[in-house]
Amino acid sequence: MFSKDALDKYKSNIANLAIVIIFVVISINVYKSQTKNTTSLNERKDTETKKNKVLEEIGQLQKNIADLTNFVDSKDLSATINNLNNMAREFSVKISVIKPTGEQSFPLYTKYPFELTVEADNYHAIGKLISKIESNPNVYTVESLAMHPQVDNQGNQLRKITASLKITTVLFKVK
Repeated sequence: MFSKDALDKYKSNIANLAIVIIFVVISINVYKSQTKNTTSLNERKDTETKKNKVLEEIGQLQKNIADLTNFVDSKDLSATINNLNNMAREFSVKISVIKPTGEQSFPLYTKYPFELTVEADNYHAIGKLISKIESNPNVYTVESLAMHPQVDNQGNQLRKITASLKITTVLFKVK
């Protein structure tokens, strides 16, 4: 079929063609391997991106919790007393006695109760004060209330009302 002269003539071309075919096969295999690696890296990148988003959300939630806890716990006992005095003054209610009655510690928070004795000209002023205390963002709770008219030394009723209140506030321990 082919003569020896023809083979010798195309021998270098055949060798070059064989080398080119070998390089093409090797190149295709390297390309396939790199494509797999690239796909794998893209999948890992997407997974890590999702993890980072979740971590950012967790970090933001932790910051929100810390901010809320700091807001609720931003009071101390003297600030609480001052705050109660300011609220009472707003409604012309006089606080005659205010005393802390001892903290109550729980696993997640500490409860600080106060006993107050207040004087006012009418029930409405005391009611407004209680409403203001209960709606305060510093988390105060009126746990008990007893009201009665004031009497003088002879037993005559005066035009003032005395009320005894037990108020609690909470400090969270979560940090």
